[in-house]
Amino acid sequence: MQNPTKIAGLIEMTPWKDPNEGAFTIDVPKGWEAEGGLVRPYIDAGIKIAVKKEDKGIQIENPYPPIYVTPNWALEMGGFKEGSHYNPSGGLVQDMIVMKEKTAKEYLQTILPNKLKLSLSKIEARPDLVSKVPKMPWTTQTTAAEGRLTGEGKVHKVIVIEQGMKMAETGLWAVILVHYWAKEDEIGLVEEILERMERSFHLDETWAKREQKEMAKRVGIINQTGSEIADLISATFQYQSAVQDRAMRQWSNAMLGVERVYNPKTGQEYEVPSGAEHYWSDGYHIVGTKVSEPPTYLDDWTELLTVE
Repeated sequence: MQNPTKIAGLIEMTPWKDPNEGAFTIDVPKGWEAEGGLVRPYIDAGIKIAVKKEDKGIQIENPYPPIYVTPNWALEMGGFKEGSHYNPSGGLVQDMIVMKEKTAKEYLQTILPNKLKLSLSKIEARPDLVSKVPKMPWTTQTTAAEGRLTGEGKVHKVIVIEQGMKMAETGLWAVILVHYWAKEDEIGLVEEILERMERSFHLDETWAKREQKEMAKRVGIINQTGSEIADLISATFQYQSAVQDRAMRQWSNAMLGVERVYNPKTGQEYEVPSGAEHYWSDGYHIVGTKVSEPPTYLDDWTELLTVE
């Protein structure tokens, strides 16, 4: 007789706590290797979870690096062409890649198979998921797609949600990824495990309140409660009709740290990626540095001041 508390009467789930900041707990299959946790590739909180055993596994990342910055004339003038690495933080966070924004379907067709070293065998746009993803004031585009990939004798299924945004006159875009794999006859079992993981996710309230205060300092969000932040992060795991719909509901506005600065000569305010110690403007574009001297001495740079 099967144990009803176990998946398929075989897989027992056990709690796993974020090892990095204690931000959340989630049930994972007992005996499987679990790694990741809360990560900060771009200052603010992101989630990376991977559970694996033999030829089965689940990977969840929000955001799935890198974040991309769309080409513009200022980047081009600075030598940052399509495909270039761009890091306005001076190396404090991961590089962004200069690339024209792609839809989730285009990302699945042109980028993800190479990153995963797999072959794409099926792809489907999921416009039904787009309406379930809330739009932030700076959101410019939201797209979704799912795909089936193959490699090394295994079936891989993925769901990708892509979202673009415009911040400080700079276009950015990134994706959320859920990826799970197994042999053909076990892929259904892994889907059940993923569903059980989703239902068990729990955010630590103490961490959420602390993060809310830090976010308020960086982004100016002073009216967002800890429970709202919990919704943002746990959205990585939320699906309508569980795995069958696999609908991720939100893109967290805490994925890229920003701060407000202003030009003391003109009074104009800007939002810039946080991480640098000094910000400079030559009237055309903004550069962050870790030293108190301007980026070059050939241009008329004005140091930007923090908005209090």
